[in-house]
Amino acid sequence: MSRELDAKIATAIFGYTLDYEFADLMFDKAPCVKELRDQYDEWGMLPNYSTDIAAAWLVVDKLCDDRGWFFDLGNKPSDPDDMTSAFVWNAFFRRTIVGPDAPTPAEAICLAALKAVDEPPR
Repeated sequence: MSRELDAKIATAIFGYTLDYEFADLMFDKAPCVKELRDQYDEWGMLPNYSTDIAAAWLVVDKLCDDRGWFFDLGNKPSDPDDMTSAFVWNAFFRRTIVGPDAPTPAEAICLAALKAVDEPPR
C-alpha cells in the first residue's frame, strides 16, 4: 500500500508524471518520476512520502506554500495503538480536514494531504 500511496501523492500533490516502463526492474516495483530524473538520480526514483518523514514534509511544504494550507500532527494518548492523525486547515475556506488515523506521522500526513485535495472547497 505504501508505494501506491506514494504514487498518489506524486500525481495529486506534486503533479508528477509517473513512468512505469522500468518498474519491473525496481526492487519495490515503484514507477519512476519523469520530473525527478537527473535531479536526484538518473532513474527519478519515486520518493517514499508515506514512510520517510523527510519526504512527507515535502508534501506539507508543497501544500502550505502552493495552496495556503496549514498542517498539524497529533496523536490520541488514550489510543492503545498510539495512532497519529494529521489535521489540515485552510483559513480562507474556513474548513478543517482531519485525516484518517495512521501508524506513522509520514503516513498520516500523506492521507490527510490526499483528503485535502480530493475535497472541493465549500
